[in-house]
Amino acid sequence: MAHVERIYTSGLRAGAELSVRHCGEEDCEPGHSYGPAVRDHFLVHVVLSGRGAFRSGGTDARLARGDGFLIRPSEVTCYEADRDNPWTYCWVGFDGTRAAALLELAGLAESSVFRHDRPDALHGCLRDLLEAGRGAACEEVATVGHLYRFLSQLIEARGASSPSPRAMSEEYALRAVRYIEGAYGTPVSVGAIAAHLGIDRTHLFRVFRRHLGLSPQEYLLEFRIRKACELLRHTALGVGEVACSVGFDRPAHFSAVFRARRGVSPREFRAKGDAE
Repeated sequence: MAHVERIYTSGLRAGAELSVRHCGEEDCEPGHSYGPAVRDHFLVHVVLSGRGAFRSGGTDARLARGDGFLIRPSEVTCYEADRDNPWTYCWVGFDGTRAAALLELAGLAESSVFRHDRPDALHGCLRDLLEAGRGAACEEVATVGHLYRFLSQLIEARGASSPSPRAMSEEYALRAVRYIEGAYGTPVSVGAIAAHLGIDRTHLFRVFRRHLGLSPQEYLLEFRIRKACELLRHTALGVGEVACSVGFDRPAHFSAVFRARRGVSPREFRAKGDAE
């Protein structure tokens, strides 16, 4: 009987950048196969020894140690261990809002097959993930951390120094959103966001328009107002305290922006219990 070791976790949380679905490794029996089948998440396999075959669409590849393959959501795939020298592989299944962009940075936008010169390093990341998955309180944080390590190894090996313009543009947008959502309570400016990303304001504006359909300033204001609505609903903070908490230095300015975006004043919003 082939040795199999695996973990399963809880799956994607709403809005999560990355979430581990399952991870494992297997010493396959001769001819062991899976598929044709589809998945609802991304799945990466890395061959540690032996040989096997992977088929997906126009791809029909014979793989050995150091090779790997990516299965995308809703993609029909099939893979099979060699009958004379069956493979041993490790794998990780994951999803999340950043998953596709990170895989593209790793050179896997179009190709389903890759080569890595240090498969033991990738294996080490997933072994650590497996071990962390047996934990309790910090399981989710630890497993996602090891998944990031695994993906960073792929990115480094696949020449992430020159990602496609589309991948880089999406990555800038994601990083800008994370910056705003972490700093909205401070006097953050569009210039500060651009400086943090190392790009100019014009490029930042184009990136936001392309991926989010609005300007950085509009996103920042709307995010601040959404956070203000949460505070007005769920806390007893005064309007001035709410204004300061979401990054406005003057309550009057906050009230004017709030009314313009929600149609009522902050006090009226709280009194009526209006939904956003």
